[in-house]
Amino acid sequence: MLHPLEYGFEPAKRLLESCRGVIDRVEIYNMQDSVKRDPDEIMRFAHLVDELNEKSALEGTAPFIPVCGSDSTGRSPTIPGMGFIVEDKLKGKLRKQFIRRHIALPAYISALVEAQGVPVGSEPRAAEPRILSLGKTSGGRVNLIGDENSMEETFIPPARAWRYLNPSLVNAVYAAIGFLVAQRFVGTFYAFLWLFITAFRNSIADLVAGRGSRMSAWNLKGINFNNVSRSLFWTGFSVPIMAFVKTKFDALWPLAAEGLLFDSVKFFFIAFVNGLYLATHNTLRGFDKKVVRANFWRSVIAWPLATAFAPLGTMLGIPSIVQSKIWSDFVAGFIEGSSKYVKILGLRRRDLEEILPMITTGDREERFTAILDLLFLYREEPRTASSLKVLLAPDYRMIEPKKGDKEGSEFTFEDFREAIMNEGKDHELVEFILSTYQPEMAADLMELVSRTLPECREWVAARMKRYGQTAIPVLAEPGTEPL
Repeated sequence: MLHPLEYGFEPAKRLLESCRGVIDRVEIYNMQDSVKRDPDEIMRFAHLVDELNEKSALEGTAPFIPVCGSDSTGRSPTIPGMGFIVEDKLKGKLRKQFIRRHIALPAYISALVEAQGVPVGSEPRAAEPRILSLGKTSGGRVNLIGDENSMEETFIPPARAWRYLNPSLVNAVYAAIGFLVAQRFVGTFYAFLWLFITAFRNSIADLVAGRGSRMSAWNLKGINFNNVSRSLFWTGFSVPIMAFVKTKFDALWPLAAEGLLFDSVKFFFIAFVNGLYLATHNTLRGFDKKVVRANFWRSVIAWPLATAFAPLGTMLGIPSIVQSKIWSDFVAGFIEGSSKYVKILGLRRRDLEEILPMITTGDREERFTAILDLLFLYREEPRTASSLKVLLAPDYRMIEPKKGDKEGSEFTFEDFREAIMNEGKDHELVEFILSTYQPEMAADLMELVSRTLPECREWVAARMKRYGQTAIPVLAEPGTEPL
């Protein structure tokens, strides 16, 4: 029973009382409907459902199952958040922030929905976990038009101003702070070199991991500039720390300040402290523990390299901490590049393993949606083509069997060929796009299909030659034209 209060409380009450045992589920709260509904009326209806469930419990008849709804059907698919989640199911460090920013259903409503038809009584339910709406955020703000007189209405808190500041400007501020700190201790040239090494290493790691070794495929979209700017900020503060260690070491070293032993011990302390600093700020930034450990050991691994090339660096007049920085980032380039490559490849294969079987086994909507998802990944996301090569290989098993299943899901290259090369389905795909999506989105999807589907078919044809098959597409039906 949806929108029971559409015609008022009394008609809804009469309907429920006359349909006990006939209606199984009753929507007691709807996010869209509640905006224009009297809250007291909603709570009266919720109490009515609970009272009727008490009678059903005494009589041994089926109760009404209270449910909540978002009423989000028909909204733009670019707007996230249809559905709800129970408060105590949220995990992670952002749990409190998520709870604070999302609207919670009334405690009594949440208790009724959680009880699934069991009477809860009329006592306050403040201790019960609340149900949060995924699509509605709390703390609504008034839209200002510019003629307000009150300073309180026009004042923007610094934290909120920083949060919504232009991302490029935010990145520039982070980089500038890191540069100024480094410049204070090593001068303008070496501060610039210090930050350049960090930015270059991060950028190359992103490009190689995302787009491969072919430089023709590299572009600025493959670089995570937010991560680069944060790295520049934190690496700037590593300069005074490493400079302090170097100064103290020189003051406390009892032997001659030259030779292999001196360089070996000196670069060990510099590398070790740099590793501790990297692990500390990586932890503060919320990096995975594996990344934290890898960044610590990268400095330790760079220690013998810095020691071995110390005579050359000293001859060129490069400060010791800059030498250590160069070799630390040299090692980091290999570690981070391989780590990002494995991560991106894993994510892409995971996505494709979910999408590919739906191309042939789903209903009409699922099949065409899966094809559009595949084309989008093929055009926009790195490593899609290389992942397809692996997933469609004859000896690759798409999905591992679960416990209790004798066989896993199978999806072969022949299935993929029939789905992609079938030009007779082009007209149906166009009709699906035009009838399902809004005009603005439909235009983008039509461009996606018209440009990417032929490229994908060329890729399939090339793979067919490798597998020894004839690259002949499935013919279009009479009266239709391929895209």
